Amino acid sequence: MYVISQYHLWRSIKPAQEAYILPDMSDLLDKNEIRRLGVTVRGAVYSGLKCLQIASVQSPEAIITGTGKGCVSSIEKFQEDIITYKETALNPSIFIQSTHNTVNGLIAIKCDSEVYNTAHVNYDQCIFNVLTDLETHFEQGKVENGLIGFFDEYTPFDDVLYEAGGFNSSTMVTDDDKSIIWSSAINFFFIQKKYLPGAISILSYELYRITETAKIKEFITSLSGTKNEVEYVCGDNNTYEWENFYLPLLPDGINSKVHHFKHKWGECATSTASGISEAMGKFQSESNSDSIQYQVVLNRVLDLSFEVVVLSRAD
Repeated sequence: MYVISQYHLWRSIKPAQEAYILPDMSDLLDKNEIRRLGVTVRGAVYSGLKCLQIASVQSPEAIITGTGKGCVSSIEKFQEDIITYKETALNPSIFIQSTHNTVNGLIAIKCDSEVYNTAHVNYDQCIFNVLTDLETHFEQGKVENGLIGFFDEYTPFDDVLYEAGGFNSSTMVTDDDKSIIWSSAINFFFIQKKYLPGAISILSYELYRITETAKIKEFITSLSGTKNEVEYVCGDNNTYEWENFYLPLLPDGINSKVHHFKHKWGECATSTASGISEAMGKFQSESNSDSIQYQVVLNRVLDLSFEVVVLSRAD
C-alpha cells in the first residue's frame, strides 16, 4: 500500500490549546457547513476533502474511517438535551453529528460518491481494523485506492471515564515524569494499491497485546539490520513510559535515530495515526537525509495495546 497524500489537524487540551488549530475552510466547505457543523465533524470532513485535493483525486474508490469514541462533544450535548428537555424538542442536527459514520457520509456527499463506505469504532484497534479493511479490498481486487481517516475528540468528561477505567492511576499520571497530554486529533491519508513515484509505502502494521514484550522486541530487532537506514517514531507520553515501555524494546546505540510525537500530538485512542503523520513529515523534511529508508512508528496505547507501523520510501 502506498500513501499518496496526508492531511491532519490536532488539538492539545492539557495543558496548552483549548481549540483545534483550524485553517480557513471556505475553499472546500460552504458557509452553512462551517457554521453548523461541530468542530470535530467539520475538521474531519475538511481534512478528508483536503487530502483528496492534495492527491488530485475527485472521488476515492473507498472511504474508511476509524475512531475510538466518535464525536464525543455532540454525543454529550445530545444527552444533555434529552435530560433538559425531557426527550422533547430535541435538535436533530446534534443527533446526526453524534453518530460515528457522519464524517464518512458527509465526505461521500461532497464527493458525489457511492463507494464502499464504513467506520470502525474499536478504540485502540481502529488503526489495525482500517488498514486491514483497505488491504483486504486491495487483495480482492475490489478497489485500487481509498481514503482512510482517524478522528478522536477529547472532552473534560473523558477525565472521569479515564479515571474510572484506571488510566489516571498512580502508574500513569502522578507527577511531571508521568503526565499524559490528552488530546483530540484528526488524520487522513489517501492510499492506493499501485506504486507512484514519491509515495510512502506501508510495509507492515502489527497489533500486539502489551504483555507480548518478547514478540514486539523480536519484530523490532528484525527491522534494525542496517541501523543507519532506520528511524523510530515513539509514542511515549512521559519519562516513565519511555524508560519502561519503549527503551527496553529498541536496539542499542540508536538514540540519535529516535523521535517522540506525543509531546506535540498528545494521547488519544487513534494516536498511532498521529505517529504515522509525524513519520511522513520526517520523510518529507528537507533536513532528513535520503539515507533514512525506514520510519518505524511504535505506539503503546494506554494499558491496552502496542502498535507497530513500518513505513519506507517507495523510490
